[in-house]
Amino acid sequence: MIGHLNWKHLLFEGIILALLGVLALANPLFVAMSFNVLFGCLLVIVGVVQGIRGFKAEKGEAATLFISSVVALIAGIILFASPMTGVLTLTVLFALYFLIEGIVKMISGWHYRPLKGWLWLFLSGLVSLLFAILIFSKFPTSAEWAIGLYLGLYLLFRGGSLIGLSFYIKKETK
Repeated sequence: MIGHLNWKHLLFEGIILALLGVLALANPLFVAMSFNVLFGCLLVIVGVVQGIRGFKAEKGEAATLFISSVVALIAGIILFASPMTGVLTLTVLFALYFLIEGIVKMISGWHYRPLKGWLWLFLSGLVSLLFAILIFSKFPTSAEWAIGLYLGLYLLFRGGSLIGLSFYIKKETK
């Protein structure tokens, strides 16, 4: 089953992701601003595409496409014109996500108490909840580090898991 996986490719991908994670952790504000610019670009592209579709659509659909197009274009332009506003908004959305995810995971973990390993789910929710509380308690300065920290840690752990998997596959396919 694991014979089709090339351990060298996984190792290479893992190293690249881990290095990107370290870079993100070293400069989290740059990562947040870059994420903001990328998101702004996507919104402008969506706005343009929907606007073009609006010209070719039937009357009822055209109106909704034009409204959606204008909203996407305005949001994208705002992200470009005021990148820190975008980063602040994204930080609040991240914190809300972690808050809701944390509560849901803790409730799910508590529900699965009769099962072995339920505590891992509960603790995962607790960590998410604590991260949300940390972001909210340090807001607005948390906008400077929250998105970059999360992305950096994600990339670092994802890279580390691929590196570990590559060594396992190398050992198992000998």
